[in-house]
Amino acid sequence: MIEKVKLWFKENSINIITIVFFLSFIYWVAELIVNDVNGTKDYIEALIILIGSFLAWMQFVFQQTNRKKEAALTYFPKPTELDKIENEIDEVINFWSSSEPLDSYVIKLLLDEELNQNEYELIWEKLAFSIKIKIVKEANDNNTSLAFKEEYKPYVHDIYAKVRRKLNLYLNQIESYCLAINNGIIDSKSAYEFYSYKFKWHFIKARLYIDRLRILKNSDELYSELEKVIEQWKKLK
Repeated sequence: MIEKVKLWFKENSINIITIVFFLSFIYWVAELIVNDVNGTKDYIEALIILIGSFLAWMQFVFQQTNRKKEAALTYFPKPTELDKIENEIDEVINFWSSSEPLDSYVIKLLLDEELNQNEYELIWEKLAFSIKIKIVKEANDNNTSLAFKEEYKPYVHDIYAKVRRKLNLYLNQIESYCLAINNGIIDSKSAYEFYSYKFKWHFIKARLYIDRLRILKNSDELYSELEKVIEQWKKLK
């Protein structure tokens, strides 16, 4: 409960400051009316200022709320724009079609580390049929069974290097979106309704990969905005 209150105050800090200012202004007008400092003229002028300020504040709050809600949809790339990159990644590492986190040998190859023979064969099994056909043709091989061969390793490494760039790009887009949420540019509740399930599972499946990147880059801040948002959204349930 306390965490929800803190989150609410954080997201509505500007509105709270505006309300405090508005109430202070009302108090000043009330004092003016009670004391009748300069007569009816000042009373009418103060009332007009009060009404104008109230309407301006209402418009400000309305526009601000709408902008944040609209940003929840427009700030993140449209599904159609992401469909191609998602399919290209999934063809190689089954990131979306699998409900499990990335395997350790997949992470090793994403980071361009050498694997043992058994791990290469497991990697080969995950590749889409079309990719295997392409590798066999590029290797000028007549392998009709499409079984894994030693000479395919450089091609597999090259494919994984391209997927690593795409996966990092995808995670960076999510991270930028979460940074906007944490900075109050996007309405957190609206974003939660649209992406809570998606972001949560993306983070779970990529967590081991992210942890390895943090160690290699010597930075705990990598994708920390995404992690913060997921923790915040747990409190909205």
